[in-house]
Amino acid sequence: VGLKKGHFTHIVIDEAGHALLPESLIPLSIASDKTTIVLAGDPNQLGPIICSPVCKSFGYDISLLERWIRLSYGKQSDDKVVFDPKVLTAHRVFCLTQHYR
Repeated sequence: VGLKKGHFTHIVIDEAGHALLPESLIPLSIASDKTTIVLAGDPNQLGPIICSPVCKSFGYDISLLERWIRLSYGKQSDDKVVFDPKVLTAHRVFCLTQHYR
């Protein structure tokens, strides 16, 4: 495409809880250490749809958003991510508690 790392100051991935891992990694490949990255989505809703058993065995059915939350901020309980509000606030992560539609 010809874009260099750091071309964009911000990269926003909407519906990141549903996005396939490679779909999320493509735009992040041009991020620099100064790029602000926003992953927006709900990891407890429908995740990536993977039909291939081989891809499932390599973990492609887990979105980048869910991986990041599991590794950084939460623990799992009954296949749901449980958040610690103190940790989330310290790392600029916001969880919406009400839906406005």
